[in-house]
Amino acid sequence: MAIRSLKSGSFSRSAQVGNSIILPGDYESIATVTGNGSSSTITFSSIPSTYKHLQIRWIARQASGGNANITGQLKFNGTSTYYVDHVLQAVNGSVSSNSNQNAPGWNTYINIPYIGTGSASLTSTYGVGIMDIIDYASTSKNKTVRMFYGTDGNGDANTTYHVSLRSGLFADTTAISSITITTSNATAWNTGTTFALYGIRG
Repeated sequence: MAIRSLKSGSFSRSAQVGNSIILPGDYESIATVTGNGSSSTITFSSIPSTYKHLQIRWIARQASGGNANITGQLKFNGTSTYYVDHVLQAVNGSVSSNSNQNAPGWNTYINIPYIGTGSASLTSTYGVGIMDIIDYASTSKNKTVRMFYGTDGNGDANTTYHVSLRSGLFADTTAISSITITTSNATAWNTGTTFALYGIRG
């Protein structure tokens, strides 16, 4: 396999020949949304179509409700159909994989279990993750999503240790102009929760 390496200062990255290489300067901040302790939904709207891909980075925690971990529900453009997701995950040392689809139909959102810690976890713990949304502005491609995220119990008996690699599909060729991430149990994101949206130039 042919490999090439690109170096800039202390940064280096290798990739297959023919693949594009994304450098740190290719990421541009679009918006940051923080939890307010009363809303269960994070919303990015009026997303410009001037980038190749999107990335969301987050730290997340539930404000109340007594759960150890929370689940997020991801939607694009307010659409409640044409979603499916797959996962490879480790929960408390047990590894599993799963495909989430309501056969023969589609899901109403991309499911993100363990997106953040719950109020039953230690107050200093948060879920963290990165999500890439590929070719979001295309009007000829379905949209794919990839994520790497997890939570750390940090010694709290009520908290599940978790790490996940998840992929998702939004089977729609419409360009993505808005993103919502909602807690599945409708409890609020706490004030320390932050979701940051970046555009990736290609």
